[in-house]
Formats: sequence, C-alpha cells, structure tokens
Amino acid sequence: MKPLLLPLLLVLATAARADDDPQAGQARAALCMACHGADGYSSIPQFPHLAGQGASYLLKQLQEIRTSNGGADAGRPVPAMQGLLEPLDSQALAGLADWFARQPLRPVPDRAADPAGARLYLQGDLERHIPACSACHGPQATGNDPARFPRLAGQPAAYTLKQLQDFRSGLRHNDLPGRMMQDIASRLTPADMETLARYLESLP
Repeated sequence: MKPLLLPLLLVLATAARADDDPQAGQARAALCMACHGADGYSSIPQFPHLAGQGASYLLKQLQEIRTSNGGADAGRPVPAMQGLLEPLDSQALAGLADWFARQPLRPVPDRAADPAGARLYLQGDLERHIPACSACHGPQATGNDPARFPRLAGQPAAYTLKQLQDFRSGLRHNDLPGRMMQDIASRLTPADMETLARYLESLP
C-alpha cells in the first residue's frame, strides 16, 4: 500500500462513522479535492466537474466504482478511486454525493459552440440510427437526475471524450442492462465524439 494511502483511508473510515454529522459529506469531500477541486470543479481536464451534478447519478457512480471488479456486473473501474471508497458504506456515499450535488455551478467561459456538435446532440443522425443526446440529457444538457442521466453541460471536453471512448470499447459498461450508451457510442466516429465533447464543454 502506498505510504499516503493508509492515512487517507483512515480519515475516510472515521468520517464514515459520523453519519449524523451534517458536515460529514464535506469532510469526506476533502479527499476528492485533489482531482475534483475544492468546490467540485476540476482544474484537470481529464477529471469531471462534480458540482451541481445530480445526487442520484453521483451515488450510482460512487457505488459502482467502489464495487467494480472489471466484470460485466460492475462496469466502472476507476482503480484510483476504488481504494478510497471501499471504507464507505452506502449512507456515507449518499452524503458525499449530496454534498457535491449542492455545490453551486460556475459560469462557463464563453466558447464558440461547435455547429456539428450542436446538430448531433440536438438532432442525432437518423441515417446512422444515432438518437439525439438531448432526448435523455435535455436540450441544455442539464441531465435528468430521477432517471440518473448526468448533467453534461460544461464538462471538460477531454473527460467527455474519454467516457465516450470507454463506452465504445466496453471498458465502461455501467449503462447495463440496456447498454444504451455502449450501443450509441459504437455508432459514433472519433470525429463525432470530439465534436460532441467540444460542444458540451461550451454549454453554460
């Protein structure tokens, strides 16, 4: 075990027992800040912003990362996070998800929207049997948390691109049982993925 990992796990385990502490979610979130930012906004393009993301969606991801073994039944392997999440029970994970969901959204810097990305996101491509992304994620890509569809607006393009690539390759398969994202991603070209990622990054 890496020297710095044991202290982090001990802090998480302590926080996990403080389920009646209203600040427990924030205390646990401190261990996420190196990658996801102090306010849920990552400064590293490969990591997602968590602020304002739906709590139900976040909880699902945390649970599946914690239990992922790379098999078909647990399809979001993130080794760097798995060890940090293992000491947390479901209630602790829910508190963590809720804390990030409550963090305010930041204004997105002005970026020119990619017309091709906008067209693919809003309309899909009937000839290639690609549905409009907006059908699930909303016209403004704000997501649908009761359905556990994530907010995509403003996410770093590098992160979104990697997720589309992982769905296409099957590395990420936690869209089961419907395989919706894997199916759609299999029909996207690399250029489609890049233009969608750039478009979503430009949305407020």
